[in-house]
Amino acid sequence: LLMRRVVAKADCIHSVSRQMTAALASRGARKATIETFQYGVDLAAFRFALGERRAETVVWSRGLREFYRLETMLRAWPAVLARRPRARFVVTQHDASIDRWKALADELGIADSVAFVGRVSHEELAETLRRAAVWVSIPPSDGAPLSLLEAMASGALPVVSDLESVREWVDPERAVFVGTVDAEHVADAVVRGLELAGDGAHAAANRRVVEERGDRRLNLPRWERLLMRAASHTV
Repeated sequence: LLMRRVVAKADCIHSVSRQMTAALASRGARKATIETFQYGVDLAAFRFALGERRAETVVWSRGLREFYRLETMLRAWPAVLARRPRARFVVTQHDASIDRWKALADELGIADSVAFVGRVSHEELAETLRRAAVWVSIPPSDGAPLSLLEAMASGALPVVSDLESVREWVDPERAVFVGTVDAEHVADAVVRGLELAGDGAHAAANRRVVEERGDRRLNLPRWERLLMRAASHTV
């Protein structure tokens, strides 16, 4: 009820995805008040080089909380290693206790191929993604995550939950969607992602999507204009 009152009275609303815009409209928001765009990423920082991705590095730059399903990914990793023994899994976040996940990696016998590097600098993340073959994100719901745009801009092939909001950005021919998020299906998806990432054929097209719709340099002025429009309605 509160959401319906708020969106019905709002003069300006910012939405990061078409799915979110439709949900806002269904709750009473006037379509003329909604601006739909993602803030975008710094394409000068998140660069990539064309070519093969043979390192077999898989990157996780989402979160450690239950919502993101890191446990499912870790339980999938032994099956990934069985088929891709040179694969390496890098976890770059530290928004919750990491001890539990390190203990699980030890229990599963995968600690030697999993690196919990914690929160890294903007520059380090960009370099990690630039070297990566695959980037994984498997939460049960999502908006238009900046981390997805960072990975696409850097050339890492996305392995992602099959969500409407993610499909707004990702072409199935240049990514792997996970319909059933359990260890078996995630392992299959990651292995498939490593296979597809090998020749780097996906990278330029994925980068182009971010350049066209997710460039922070172009999108922040839209945000400024939206704020100015909202300010003009204040009394």
